[in-house]
Amino acid sequence: MVRLALALLLLGGCNSILGVGEFTAGDAAVDPNTVTGTSQISYVLYDGMIEDGPEDLSKYTIKAYIPDATGRFTTVNGIGRADGTFEIPNITPGTLYYLYLLYPQIPNHAAPFPRVWVTSARTLDLGYHVSGRRDAVEATRASSIVLNVTNMVPWTDSDYLVIDSYNNGSEFSDVSVASNAPARGATSLAGFSFDWRDGYTYHPVGSLPRLVDASAGDDFIVTHIHNEDINEATWAWSLTRQAGVVKRTDLIQTDGAPLVINEAFVQTPYTKSQMLQFDLGAFRAQYAADGGRVAFEMFSVSRLDNAGTQYQQRIGSGPWGLFVPVPGTTLARVPDVVSLPSIMYGDSAAFPSTWGQSVVGSYLRRRRLRAPGAAPVSISMVSDFTRPATSLVDARPQIRPVTKLMVGGTDLLGNAGAIAFDGTTGVSISWDAVPQADGYTVDVVRIYADAGLTARAQVLRAATTATSFVIPPDMLVKGQRYTIGVTTHAGLDETGLRRTRIPSGNARMHGNAFLFSNSCGDGVTQAELGEECDEMGETASCDADCTLVMCGDATTNVAAAEMCDGGGTSIGCDSDCTSVSCGDGFYNPQAEYCDDGNAIDADGCDALCQRTGTCGDGTVQPSVEDCDPPDGTTCGTTCTSL
Repeated sequence: MVRLALALLLLGGCNSILGVGEFTAGDAAVDPNTVTGTSQISYVLYDGMIEDGPEDLSKYTIKAYIPDATGRFTTVNGIGRADGTFEIPNITPGTLYYLYLLYPQIPNHAAPFPRVWVTSARTLDLGYHVSGRRDAVEATRASSIVLNVTNMVPWTDSDYLVIDSYNNGSEFSDVSVASNAPARGATSLAGFSFDWRDGYTYHPVGSLPRLVDASAGDDFIVTHIHNEDINEATWAWSLTRQAGVVKRTDLIQTDGAPLVINEAFVQTPYTKSQMLQFDLGAFRAQYAADGGRVAFEMFSVSRLDNAGTQYQQRIGSGPWGLFVPVPGTTLARVPDVVSLPSIMYGDSAAFPSTWGQSVVGSYLRRRRLRAPGAAPVSISMVSDFTRPATSLVDARPQIRPVTKLMVGGTDLLGNAGAIAFDGTTGVSISWDAVPQADGYTVDVVRIYADAGLTARAQVLRAATTATSFVIPPDMLVKGQRYTIGVTTHAGLDETGLRRTRIPSGNARMHGNAFLFSNSCGDGVTQAELGEECDEMGETASCDADCTLVMCGDATTNVAAAEMCDGGGTSIGCDSDCTSVSCGDGFYNPQAEYCDDGNAIDADGCDALCQRTGTCGDGTVQPSVEDCDPPDGTTCGTTCTSL
């Protein structure tokens, strides 16, 4: 599922609207104490042309927070208009303020959260790019599309379809909600049916895909993304490639009416070769500051088609993508530097010759967080890049993440605890400056228990070019737990910074979960303020964040004899809260190739916890393999049971 989600992100398309950074200076406002701005959307069409139009800002809540030296804020309400302009009065020139925008809840979308920009500019440019023509019409009623398509490369369980109309900015890719999805080995789609409204739109306003209208230049493209796992002895990787394309430019869809398409895939011949080298060790080294709490890692790199070369606008389904590791394995088995001399792929038949190509890479790692009384949840940290495509893809980090994240003297990247918060004074965060960073994004996420599980809710996303930020107190609730992340950005457009250039890169670092309260540590247990215990600090029965001690809660309690706590198995910690140790008989897949508890080198796992055999040698190696050799029926290509 993780690989599929990443594949849909990288291969299925992404729209780079980061909402980050400073703003351009423009003409002074008529009233010198009024801040004004515009949001002009650049709609990218299938042929690469751009149509400009205003964003309807009348739907937004717009205001400004003006901080003082004590951590308190004055709030000034603004007004947005349908013509894409807005203004906020009573802000004197030279004043630093936080511009606040909040879009209302819309159906089929996650709950909105505020976007905040730290600036002193008087005239602001909030423009950005979006895929699809500006006058496309939403599908408001059930509008089924039925595909009867032949000449398909045999389907595998990891394959998927990406169905797009790039010219109107709409996409469908969730095979799980379709009827008559293909079975393993199928070579055709027979009655494959789905509601177009179950897809996605890249438009900034509205929740439903747009109706396909060939008379307005709309395309309709079905891309079969085919997957295969490739065994490299001690590790394996997955290669996804465009296997076939159906392209139509003559369809007109009617709201509420079915659309039946009878067609044949044009299979993609793999006649081109791509060289690739990726430096996993360099990505890992940049995240050493998180103390080995990583519980999951994944690396992916894809060659993608994109409209335009200057900005990363709409990225389409590209000709190939690589994902490491395959399900059931870990990056612990992958060398720090990997060279793949020949990835075979073919040109896509889906996109105009005017489209360019870029390469997108992403190193994903997750750490666990836990709300009291709930099972842990993972939070993601990502280092990614977008670069022009070349014959050799050298996949290295574009920019590093922050290595310090502080609230006063408290290190948010370290052990969990409490942050002093009285409900009226903002919380000041600071971090180290990253060379070449164009700006930073601060994410504040609430962590809470929901039906026995740890849940997350985004509180705000703030953009700044400084290395500190004060969270306004009315965006926090005393007695709640929060995790704070900071993303560094390279390649942002210096004239607007909501537009992302190619090349570009980002790197996010997330801290632990902290209780925001000024009562934890006073010796009185106050359940209404998120406390399970309060023994005035860490003891053998109570953690420093006023929760009961539990191995696996992602909080190391030395008084309770915990050596570490990664919320489960992590690179630096076994699931029993002891440090990783080769030879202890506990196989930690995040940190070891194998561990059979002995120093016998000839049994597939040597005394250094390195593999001495390979998948396919006919010998099942303890702690590493379920079966051997692979047979495609009960034993997979990585010697794990099917």
